[in-house]
Amino acid sequence: MKRFLRQLFIFCLLFLLLAWLAHLPDRDKYSGSPYYSKKYTYYKQHSAQYNAVVFGSSRMFRQVNPDVLDSVLGAYHFSTYNLGAPATFNPEEYFLYEQLLEEDHAHLKYAFLELQPLNKISELNVDSKRNYYWMNFKYLRFATQYILRSNDSAALKKQQIDAYCQSYVNNKFDFSGVLTLFKKKENSAATDATKNGFYSLNDEMNDTPGEDEFSFRLNAFLKDTTVLNERRKGSEQAFSKKLIAAEANVCHMNKLKKLIAKSEEAGIHLFFVMPPKLNAADYAALLPIMQQLPEANVIQLADVKTFPQLYLASNSFDIGHLNKKGAAVFSALLANEIAKKLNAAR
Repeated sequence: MKRFLRQLFIFCLLFLLLAWLAHLPDRDKYSGSPYYSKKYTYYKQHSAQYNAVVFGSSRMFRQVNPDVLDSVLGAYHFSTYNLGAPATFNPEEYFLYEQLLEEDHAHLKYAFLELQPLNKISELNVDSKRNYYWMNFKYLRFATQYILRSNDSAALKKQQIDAYCQSYVNNKFDFSGVLTLFKKKENSAATDATKNGFYSLNDEMNDTPGEDEFSFRLNAFLKDTTVLNERRKGSEQAFSKKLIAAEANVCHMNKLKKLIAKSEEAGIHLFFVMPPKLNAADYAALLPIMQQLPEANVIQLADVKTFPQLYLASNSFDIGHLNKKGAAVFSALLANEIAKKLNAAR
């Protein structure tokens, strides 16, 4: 019995040692998002060159081209790096931005965050490191309060709260880093950081000819571009609806206002950007909030009547994303809206 207890004690000590090694401060805290990790490493090495950063999902990563943005905003001397990464949703996006404010923002004057509803974690992905590497108690509390104040059904609220709680537990008892201690880091062409962080879907498709995902998506869309009509109609209906303050998720709105205030304290003008071709549920969640945030901090490019070019099949890669040409159009329109906001502030 004594021998067994001694062995158990030694095993527990080794286990805790490995866990501690896996969570050493100098380990890659963003390893759950390889795209972002590599881009952020590049950004930190060259941060003095940039005064503006972009955060968000593929809707920002694939659609905000800093070369176009900075060119149109030449009079304002923008130098932008795109830190967007696929599937970077709320609240992970907010976590990453707040980490940047704590770590390296000395040269920043502007920041752009994608305006998004809270991410719904599927049961299939609840144990994916992508859903928990960033999770802390502050964001667990935010997610829970957001869900409780949402218009979702009681069953869906329970399922989502359970999923976020599971993510928090996974974060606190994450020993996946132990494996990385014995593995050599792999570099992928798909995660290579470019000089500005932008990587269109067309470029990645052309750079990875062996991958069928992108060509399949593009070909499927081109076979039936009428699917865009759903997004056009959704935009028309959403922007023609009379909204009332009571529809806004107060928890989300307060979080965005706090991020604006925190950015102002750091000398950064924060913009929340609503991209085009969202679905009806996203509009329902975001428009009431957008209309109550300070006008100087919100840019919407989703209204099909105002920005019809962003809903053209010729500018699209699939139903939700723009192609490389569309990204240039989007970036130029975004720059024009930024100029309007900055001129109004003057």
